[in-house]
Amino acid sequence: MSLNLLKQNTSWISRVFVGLKTPFSPSCIPTRRASCPTRNNLDLTDRVALVTGGTNGIGFEIAKRLGQNGATVVVSSRSQENVDKAVDKLRSGGLKQVHGIACHIAQEDARKQMISDVVSSHGDINILVQNAGVNPHAFGIMETSGSVVDKTCQVHIKANFQIVQEVQPYMQKSDKPCSIVLTSSASAYMTSYYPGIYAITKAGVNAMTRAFAPALSKDNIRINCVTIGPIDTDFMTAVSADEDMKGVIYRNLIIKRMGKPEEVAGIAAYLASDDASYVTGESFTVSGGAFCRF
Repeated sequence: MSLNLLKQNTSWISRVFVGLKTPFSPSCIPTRRASCPTRNNLDLTDRVALVTGGTNGIGFEIAKRLGQNGATVVVSSRSQENVDKAVDKLRSGGLKQVHGIACHIAQEDARKQMISDVVSSHGDINILVQNAGVNPHAFGIMETSGSVVDKTCQVHIKANFQIVQEVQPYMQKSDKPCSIVLTSSASAYMTSYYPGIYAITKAGVNAMTRAFAPALSKDNIRINCVTIGPIDTDFMTAVSADEDMKGVIYRNLIIKRMGKPEEVAGIAAYLASDDASYVTGESFTVSGGAFCRF
């Protein structure tokens, strides 16, 4: 379709894109190119990635994969000891451009300082994987205390929401395409006694992904979500130890086993890359076939 023809048809395009506050115009399309024609679009050599909750389990494997794809990677968690161990392990595995910052994700000043330090040290921030999460009370929604509700909402809702706002000004200034990847849980799709406030707040992360997408796209920033099923990590220890809950999980699985953290890393790396340059506002489920959606 020629540009003149596209301009002539903006009225019906505007009606299709009903979520836009202003009429659609070709001039509103971001002009920053998503990739170079000769580039391997999974190559992240010139990108700086921050992975929160990145010192073990899923976050660690995502950080590892981003590093293997060429990114300069900064891993973060609350404990400096865990950060140092993760950085040493990644470097001993052959990744040299790996760094770490201790940060309590629920603390606003700490988050802002973390992002500022990444940009000061590495000159840019192009990828944010917000993987930090909590699960202080896995069972019994009617017995969940107000303090547990507050803590879970503080991390999964407020911290996720605000870190997107906080990283946006830095990504906006970048001359490279930028990507935000949030992590959610397949429990957000469950009707079950067990997940409780954890599932409720993770459903909020999925909704948040869609809500942020239109505003971020104006700055050529994409945002997507990886919705994760039962993965064999320390985070799942309490859940998998409960035989009733384990039965619920396995009944829903098509692939009859727990997933491995590295089986989540690939989709996150894809979403961070230029191969996903036309993908935003989406939630991708990695759950062994459970909770498949049409």
